[in-house]
Amino acid sequence: MGEVYKARDTRLDREVAIKVAAERFSQRFESEAHAIAALNHPHICALHDVGPNFLVMEYIEGETLADRIRKGPLSLDEALKIGVEVAGALDAAHRKGIVHRDLKPGNIMLTQAGAKLLDFGLAKYRRPVAADDETLTMALTEGAQVVGTLPYMSPEQLGGKEADARSDIFAFGAVLYEMLTGQRTFQRQSPIDTIAAVGREEPKPLDDFVKGVPDDLERIIWRCLRKHPEERYASMSEIEPELEDCRARASEPVSGINLRVLFRQSKRPRVAIPVLIILLALGSISAWWLQHSSKARWARTQALPQIAQLIEHEKLGEAYALAVEAERYIPNDPMLGKFWTAISWSGSIHTIPPGVSVFRRNYNAPDSAWELVGRSPIERRRMPLVDSQWKFELTGFTTTERFTVVLWGDVLPSSSLSVVMDEEAKTPAGMIHQTDRFVWEAPASLQTTPADLLGLPGFEDLQEVLLGDYWIDRYEVTNQQFKEFLDRGGYRNQQYWKHEFRKDGRTLSWTEAMTLFRDATGRPGPATWEQGDYRRGQEDFPVSGVSWYEAAAYAEFAGKSLPTIYHWATAASPWASASIVPASNFAGQGPARVGSYRSISWFGAHDMGGNVKEWCWNEAGSGRRFVLGGAWDEPAYMFNDADARSPFERSANIGFRCAKYRSTGPAGKAAEPLTLQARNFSREKPVSEALFRVYKSLYSYDKTPLHAAVESAEETADWKREKVTFAAAYGNERVIAYLFLPKKSQPPFQAVVRFPGSEAIDLRSSTNLPEMEQFDFVIKSGRAVLFPVYKGTFERGDDLKSDYPNLTSSWRDHIIAWSKDLGRSIDYLETRPEIDRNKLAYQGLSWGGAMGSVLPALEDRIKVCVLIVPGFNLQRSLPEVDELNFAPRVKVPVLMLNGRFDFFYPVETSQEPMFRLLGTPKQHKRRVVYETGHNIPRNELIKETLDWLDRYLGPAK
Repeated sequence: MGEVYKARDTRLDREVAIKVAAERFSQRFESEAHAIAALNHPHICALHDVGPNFLVMEYIEGETLADRIRKGPLSLDEALKIGVEVAGALDAAHRKGIVHRDLKPGNIMLTQAGAKLLDFGLAKYRRPVAADDETLTMALTEGAQVVGTLPYMSPEQLGGKEADARSDIFAFGAVLYEMLTGQRTFQRQSPIDTIAAVGREEPKPLDDFVKGVPDDLERIIWRCLRKHPEERYASMSEIEPELEDCRARASEPVSGINLRVLFRQSKRPRVAIPVLIILLALGSISAWWLQHSSKARWARTQALPQIAQLIEHEKLGEAYALAVEAERYIPNDPMLGKFWTAISWSGSIHTIPPGVSVFRRNYNAPDSAWELVGRSPIERRRMPLVDSQWKFELTGFTTTERFTVVLWGDVLPSSSLSVVMDEEAKTPAGMIHQTDRFVWEAPASLQTTPADLLGLPGFEDLQEVLLGDYWIDRYEVTNQQFKEFLDRGGYRNQQYWKHEFRKDGRTLSWTEAMTLFRDATGRPGPATWEQGDYRRGQEDFPVSGVSWYEAAAYAEFAGKSLPTIYHWATAASPWASASIVPASNFAGQGPARVGSYRSISWFGAHDMGGNVKEWCWNEAGSGRRFVLGGAWDEPAYMFNDADARSPFERSANIGFRCAKYRSTGPAGKAAEPLTLQARNFSREKPVSEALFRVYKSLYSYDKTPLHAAVESAEETADWKREKVTFAAAYGNERVIAYLFLPKKSQPPFQAVVRFPGSEAIDLRSSTNLPEMEQFDFVIKSGRAVLFPVYKGTFERGDDLKSDYPNLTSSWRDHIIAWSKDLGRSIDYLETRPEIDRNKLAYQGLSWGGAMGSVLPALEDRIKVCVLIVPGFNLQRSLPEVDELNFAPRVKVPVLMLNGRFDFFYPVETSQEPMFRLLGTPKQHKRRVVYETGHNIPRNELIKETLDWLDRYLGPAK
């Protein structure tokens, strides 16, 4: 590309280097001149002058880093020194908007003054150049060029994409690796093999070449070398201080004095030299000790109290990070030792095969960079006690994801992770492996899956079934995938439609059935499509508006099956709903592109909560089929609650994903119909008034002082929210409650006391209250709302696992406690002068709706009830807490808002018996039924609720 001359600048009496360009490369030199002229940094080669086709540059004596590496790997100190200097040079360039694009050892000069970064000829360069023995130029498509040096080029550069600062970071990681090991990171026998290695393979472990590389430095290198730019450091300004820290830690154990320099420079008599050395060493050690002592004081006086405070506020991730920093200075501190048990866990990680790269990041921080934990097997490694997302990578094997959740201080599903990797060639496209090697809770395994581990309340009594290993789709079936089924004759080929069409008690013919599966324009296809196609730009959205029959036909076409309820729930991890639900698409504006939310199950399946409900194989009685997971327009607790619909239903919030078994379809007991044993309330009678009075006496409590306190307060444009606490009516417990006071009306306020849905049982923090969309409009209407934290919910969680009744004393005691919590909450409202104590309402959602048949019968200060998707529970409980015995004693006006297709509280066996048995006079109770499942339209919720409150409490002021 030209020639370089060593020359003498006679004007300034200095040696310079003159780079003279061949004619066809003059534009590259112009680009280089502009790049270097913009930079002024001690570790970047300086530009002195520029001519039409030449550059006059600083002449540097020394050797290139490439020549130095040929002599052997660098020492740790030498590599870190060069790394810090080059990092600073690159940071300066990037701050000027200049990307080097050809960072390699041959472009780094080593001098007595330190490293110098050379050759910005490819910086910002966009025109093709000829290749030399190191530089690759490859035309990928018209207008797309790849320029750089192969083993140091990032995957995005090789893909013809625009290089940015993160491309230089990738090359920087490769240079660090080579300095320490003496080996090129991705060098292979041929350019094609090298390209493949850069794109798909991980470098060999540093331990294969050199021992004693600090973990922090290894972590820096692996993060620089991540395949995806977003997983690398965002800038060199993050890397430089981390390398400085590594260098400081590496030098801490010694004085840092170069004895050979001292000997060489000393002119004193030989006898004085040892004294000088000792004095300087003592001085250096003293300086180090003073600095270390200062850090130790910081750790003890500042870090430890902060850690304690973070633990108190349940910010365990932040506490862990601070503790790691403090441990560097006070490693054996007893107080810090006590903290570790509260903020960390120690576990092992094993894989088949071994040698897998294991990465971790916080589950609630999906945009953060992956942290390298190590390579398997990993024994007894300390890790933060937080929900974590895991990634396992090994060349030739499918990348595997996992998720662990912290519940009650335990890491679930197991503190020892065991992962079986799958060969890429044997992995069905887009599917993940559910392996029977997974341990739920030793010694149980996935092969025998107890129904109570499914995480679906109400299925606790189902017997164990043998599942074995199987595959399930990572994401829901998308519009684009379903379009292939339609285009290839899926609606015309009867061989895909294996199941009898039964509707309204009769069997439909093939022709009759096909007329039901039309899109909005009358063409074959999902109900949400038009003219046999999905909306533009929604190819990666989940297909919706498909019946169970259409989903089953697609699965047959794809050589798969619909998952049974066992296989679906095992893959979905509903037992981890407290972590999965907040990360899922609930209460959204519609379905989202698959994978765009951060929810992931233990086995790495995405979007199994929210987005769209998913058809499952099993029948649920009366010809219905299970549909699980909940949808974007449903309450979040539907992730845990089973639903079932007519197999002909084609709602816009229903889609599916597929499973693949060892056989062609679901096998054994897992595929059998599931019918829950339900009560028949028409054949049962409530207890007598005399016996009910005895039951009611169990709920009485002494009205002792509340000792109430306002813990915190915050304001929005519409309300003021206070977090209050007061003494419970039992034990030494305190009730937490959130009081919302409206800003757009005048006191005294009418007040609504709320009882939540069952997700309150699974969540362990009430800081961000769920279900706000179910009552925010009440506050905006000018009424106050009190949201108590009932016993067994949120921070007051205990052994309560489900909102399903049972015949235990524990269930009875919980209901009695809930009644007392409600009573004490009203006691508290009566102490607030801004509340109208004579105008109190009860609002209950789902579980709270069912409790609306019990609690208002015990609390006569409630004047009106609004029950959202309520019904009688179908499971039995002890008579002193049985809903059947309490509903007739509810006398206040009651509004029930129900869904016609609600499987949780079915119409005929749950909703209607409850409405019929309520003791409220007929003219003062109202039930509205919508064409929905376990949800109702928000606009109808607002209209009916406010009309009901206006009618019986009067309009808000």
